[in-house]
Amino acid sequence: MAASIIEIAHDMRALRQRAIPPIAVVLLMLVVSGCSGIGAVVDQTFTPAADSPGERWHTALELLGSGDDRRAEELFVELRDSPDYGERSRHLLEQIRRPIHRYFPDDHFNVRLRAGQSLSALSRRYLDDPLKFFALARYNGITAPDRVAAGQLIRIPLTEHARSARTAEMGSPEADDPIDESSGVDAPSAAGDPDAGGSRTGERGVTEGGEPSRTDAALSDAELERIRHHYRKATIAFQQQDLDRTLRHCERVLALDANHENCLGYRDRARALKRQLDRIPQEKDDTGE
Repeated sequence: MAASIIEIAHDMRALRQRAIPPIAVVLLMLVVSGCSGIGAVVDQTFTPAADSPGERWHTALELLGSGDDRRAEELFVELRDSPDYGERSRHLLEQIRRPIHRYFPDDHFNVRLRAGQSLSALSRRYLDDPLKFFALARYNGITAPDRVAAGQLIRIPLTEHARSARTAEMGSPEADDPIDESSGVDAPSAAGDPDAGGSRTGERGVTEGGEPSRTDAALSDAELERIRHHYRKATIAFQQQDLDRTLRHCERVLALDANHENCLGYRDRARALKRQLDRIPQEKDDTGE
């Protein structure tokens, strides 16, 4: 090291004798001093730390929420023996792999998703477990649980906890949120809709949850059960935008209870949507597209 310093001093003296500008001397000193540390820099290697179980867990949840359940499943498999995340990972693996009709009962009620509300929040409220959000998404035919919108109608399976929670807040375990705030289609007025069957002003309604109010000639228990059955089928079909099936089940309800207000609402909206869809080809022909 001492010899190097002496050599540098001789070099600097020689530069001064040759009248090299001072800036060149400064640059030479910087270069020489920098070279002494190059070996240390080159020899150092940086190895990033492996993802922690917590990071993999959160990544898996993000993938599941965005609809990439295949990659999420791979991460949950890696985590299923983790002391901190194993039980939760196995819980979500079951939701991914198990047939949904074996996970939840068919009976359900409908809630309207409110602004800022998530499937996880609904799962916490009605299923007593926020991590059941993915099973709830599958139950509703939703592929990406994070991509839901305010006003969307969500079916809640009628588990024991859901039954208790819904009864506490609505007085009935099968009470639905209002359809007209959740369908995304404005209901046509009866007066302006030739298919609506006339005005319903003054006609009796239904109890919440689609339960019919009885006509003058009381409906039998068997008829009431058929009404409930077809009303649930109509609800599912409407959520899946299967308009023909919605109309088919609504007509079966209305054949038994012509004033079933919720099914009249579903029927009106399904007909309105069908008319809108029927106009699309004509509009394309008019524009030449």
